Amino acid sequence: MQNKYFKAGLFGAVLLTSTSAMAAVPSYSTGFDDASSLTDWRGGRAVVVQWNDPACTSYNSQYDYDFANPATDQVAALVTSDATGSSVLNTFSDYNNGAFQPSGCVTVNIFREYTIAAGDEGDYEFKFVNAFPNDPANTAVSAQAFIKILDPNNGYNDVLSGALIQSVTGSEGEKTISVTIDSSAAGLVLQYGFSNASANYQETGMYYDDVCFDSAGACPSALGGGGSTSTADPNAIPALPLWALFGLAGVVGLMGLRRKA
Repeated sequence: MQNKYFKAGLFGAVLLTSTSAMAAVPSYSTGFDDASSLTDWRGGRAVVVQWNDPACTSYNSQYDYDFANPATDQVAALVTSDATGSSVLNTFSDYNNGAFQPSGCVTVNIFREYTIAAGDEGDYEFKFVNAFPNDPANTAVSAQAFIKILDPNNGYNDVLSGALIQSVTGSEGEKTISVTIDSSAAGLVLQYGFSNASANYQETGMYYDDVCFDSAGACPSALGGGGSTSTADPNAIPALPLWALFGLAGVVGLMGLRRKA
């Protein structure tokens, strides 16, 4: 009889653990404490898209600017916010770009990306805090946060058609963008991050902090303003939720009672 309850207990443990081990888009959070926090963003690079007109409607060309070292100050840098005293990501345009003129427009995108796999379906959220620069005169004329799902077999067009691009120039504070990924999205590319667009050397600065991407409801509110950077380890042993721990405790207790009998 002892073996019977041991087998039942083992099955229960596997059953409780399996729900935590299901595939999902890797969770991510950062407080932008140091330069290493930028290496997870587009491989340490920002994509600069050049347009032909100040309204940013006519696409021209695309090229990359390396900003693995934030000290280069080309399109992004880590700075200290006067309001919170914490390290934040400041995003801005490449002001050395010759396309900055009345007839041109420059858009900068800084993002993380992930190829969606089978089993990743579910509800997710992209949460962050945005604030205006220390010098209000440098606040972006146009800045956005976004989630995009790109189709690599169709020119990397956003299958969401820009529906999850949210302006952040109107207000400061914590914001959340939500997305539902279904089974048909396997093989598409998920992007989440920030962008700005301007012409004729308009200001494009915006501060970001406490960034989190996770399953819906899993991101904490106000991550802490400069807390340690952390990226989920996809190879980590899945942590059991509280109800599962109680269930395992019951199984172990039952095994102990049977052993005494």
